[in-house]
Amino acid sequence: MEYLVNLVKEKAGLSEEQSKKAVDTIINELKAKFPGILHHELDKVAAGGNFGDAAREKFEGLRDKAEEAAKKAGVKAEAFAGELKEKFNEIFGPKKSDNK
Repeated sequence: MEYLVNLVKEKAGLSEEQSKKAVDTIINELKAKFPGILHHELDKVAAGGNFGDAAREKFEGLRDKAEEAAKKAGVKAEAFAGELKEKFNEIFGPKKSDNK
């Protein structure tokens, strides 16, 4: 966070203490608004780094999990639709004759 503190101190002409308080306030507010998985990235940016690979990897992992869940849901929905079709055919389909 020292990077942002120095930047605020230089650009706004504030004291070290004022700059630190300002940066702490902003970073804490951002962390309150962003999901926890991004807090590390906010700290990295505050230290002068770039928003980067760690967040991208987390988002890709979440995407992969969502895709897998959607596939499983699709399989279950197809099975349910098949069972539903069978039941409707049993109830509403043509009656089978016992006299063959």
